[in-house]
Amino acid sequence: GMMYDFNNQTFHANFDVYVNVVGGLFQGVGSNYRAGYAVMHFDPSDWYVHMGTPTDPIGIRVGIGSAGITTKSYFMVGNQVPGSPPPPREVANILGVDMRKLDYMRDLNALGNGRGIAFGSRLDVSTGDINFLILYANFSAGLGFDLMLKQYTSTHCEGSSGPIGINGWYANAQAYAYLQGELGVKVNLWFIKAKFPIIKGGAAVLLQAKLPNPFWFQGHLGVRVDVLGGLISGNMRFKLAIGNECKIIRDHPTPIGIDVISDFSPHDTNQVDVFTAPQVTFNFAVDKNIDIDTDQGKKTYRIVMEEFELQEEGQSSGRLIPGRIEWNRAKDVATFYSKDVLLSLSKVKAIVKVSFKEQKGATWQTVYME
Repeated sequence: GMMYDFNNQTFHANFDVYVNVVGGLFQGVGSNYRAGYAVMHFDPSDWYVHMGTPTDPIGIRVGIGSAGITTKSYFMVGNQVPGSPPPPREVANILGVDMRKLDYMRDLNALGNGRGIAFGSRLDVSTGDINFLILYANFSAGLGFDLMLKQYTSTHCEGSSGPIGINGWYANAQAYAYLQGELGVKVNLWFIKAKFPIIKGGAAVLLQAKLPNPFWFQGHLGVRVDVLGGLISGNMRFKLAIGNECKIIRDHPTPIGIDVISDFSPHDTNQVDVFTAPQVTFNFAVDKNIDIDTDQGKKTYRIVMEEFELQEEGQSSGRLIPGRIEWNRAKDVATFYSKDVLLSLSKVKAIVKVSFKEQKGATWQTVYME
C-alpha cells in the first residue's frame, strides 16, 4: 500500500511478503509466515526506511520439524532508527554471563530512536534429534553480526563536556558465533523411557565494540563440557576489555526544560488550503517510557498529548471542529484530519497541549514546574 498526502507533502508505503510453500519446507520467520516487509516514510520533517528491525526481522526458515536453517536480517536508515539488539540467548547461556551484562547498548538504547543507519544478519542451523539404533544426537550452531551508526543529541560521557563520538555520531558493532550439541543413549523399555547423555557441550565467542571517542572493545570466549551426566565436567571463560566505556550523562537531568514539540505545520498561517491536515511533530515518542539517570537514581517519564483540537474563531466560545487524530508508526507525529473540509475565509486556531508524567510506583503522576 502506498499513500501520498499532498497537503502535508507526506509519502508513506508498506510492503509485505509471505512465504509458506512445499508443505512448510520454506516458511517466513515472522507472524503468519511473513518473510519480508518494508516501511518507507518521507515528509518535510521526517524520513525513514525499515526493512525489518532487530525485534521483528525478515527472513526464511528451510527445514522439516525441528531440523532446519533459519536466516534473519534487518536494514534501517533515516530519522527513526531504534536501539541495537543484545546477542542471542544461546550465546549468553554458553558463556554463562547474565544477558543484562551482555546488552552493551542498553544505556544508549534508552535515549530512544534517532538518526542513523543500522543493519544486521543472523544464521542458525539445527539438526533436531538424529537417531541411530539406541544412540541419539542433536546439534545447533549459529553466527551473526549487528552494525549501527547513530546520532545521539544532548548527550555526553561522564568526565567529558563534549558530545559523544564525532558531533554526536557514535558507532557500535557486535559479532558472535556458537556451537552446541549432545550425544547420548535412548532407552525405550516397558519399565523405563529416558535419554541418558554421554557427552554434551558448547562453545561461543562474542566480540562487541563502541567507537570512536571513546573507544571501547569487549570480547568473550566460553567453552563448557559435561561427560557421563556430570561425572566429568568443566567450563572455561575468557574475557578481554580494552578502552573506556562511556557512562551516559544527559545534558538535561530531567525532562523539564526540554522542547517537546519540534515542529507544527502548516508553517504559513495565511491562505491555508481548506483541505489542510494540521500536523505536529514531537522530539520524543508519545506515551513511551523515557528513562533518565539522576542524582536520585533512575527515573521514568512519559510525554502525554493532553489535547489536539481545532477551533473556529469568531464564535462566542470557539466552535470545535470535529475530526480524528492519526499517529505515525513511531508515535512522534500526530495529524488532525477534520471530518469536513475547513470553512473558507475563516480563522482557525490549532491547540496542542502536552504534559510530563513521572512513574511513582504503579501510578503515573503529572510533573509540575514551579
